[in-house]
Amino acid sequence: MRGLSVGGPTWSSRRNTAEIERLDVSIRLRRLFLGQIEVASLTLTRPRVHLVVDSQGRRSWDLEPDRPDDGRGATLPVIQRLVIHDGRLTLNEQRRGMTLDAGVTARDARSPQDGESGFVLDGKGTMNGEPLTLRVTGGPFINIRRDRPYAFTAELAGASSRLSAAGAVTRPFDLGRFNAKLELQGRDLADLYLLTGITTPNTPPYRLTGSLTRDGARFRFADFSGQVGSSDLSGTLEVNRVEGRRRVDAELASRALDIDNQQQGRRGRVHEIRQLIDRGEFIPAEGLGKVPGGSARQPGGAADAVPDLQNPMPPAEGSGGRSSHPGAT
Repeated sequence: MRGLSVGGPTWSSRRNTAEIERLDVSIRLRRLFLGQIEVASLTLTRPRVHLVVDSQGRRSWDLEPDRPDDGRGATLPVIQRLVIHDGRLTLNEQRRGMTLDAGVTARDARSPQDGESGFVLDGKGTMNGEPLTLRVTGGPFINIRRDRPYAFTAELAGASSRLSAAGAVTRPFDLGRFNAKLELQGRDLADLYLLTGITTPNTPPYRLTGSLTRDGARFRFADFSGQVGSSDLSGTLEVNRVEGRRRVDAELASRALDIDNQQQGRRGRVHEIRQLIDRGEFIPAEGLGKVPGGSARQPGGAADAVPDLQNPMPPAEGSGGRSSHPGAT
């Protein structure tokens, strides 16, 4: 098939969501008669995919925009052999000020002279005006099976943060299930909000390493350890979607907690929240932390735990503890 295009919604710059110069596909008919879609071979030549998320959270590629997002991730048909020639992917995420322009290839090179084999997504962009880079690699898409994990690596850098992961999609083409060793490092944990959508307190520079797993809507960063400023930090963090809202639970421990060092980050968070309130990005609501005139809630209905502005750093009661709060969407 040549000259295939998939239109986009009227609000997304009147641009097609996808354009493919040539598409070659082979489907196993026996599986199709059993009600299962299994693609024996798929070759895409010069595909161009343009993804847009507007300020209201609408996604240009969503085929069912009125269906609530359950956070479970996409599940694609099994593709036993995938080849992509000269692919391109662009993303414009307006809520977080993120843009990305990436090259995408997938090839099953037979010799070193054929070039790099496997899957490669390599892109650059911006995040709130700062540089952003993303690189994802994986093995060749040959004889892919649901019961054989697909290994990958990923490097994401932006917003003064760097995320590095090496792991596997436990059931290939089910993007809602994977496990990986994850390393996080950066200037301030609060900067991770732009990359992950999860609100964390301001901190000194940090470096943490642990095991990340995804099981549908639940993400678990387990047995992590590292440094936050001059303090050590370890524990487990779990993010889940409960009744349409993101919930964050954490069990944290520290053997050497530098209160003064952490106090500086906390005071920075208080100053940041005051600025958000002044700009109208947080509005009064009921049932959260002490803020002049009430608590704080982000527009859109998702609550965000905030510190007490009168007492920004509560006294330490021990070296470990458990906390939970609804996270920002």
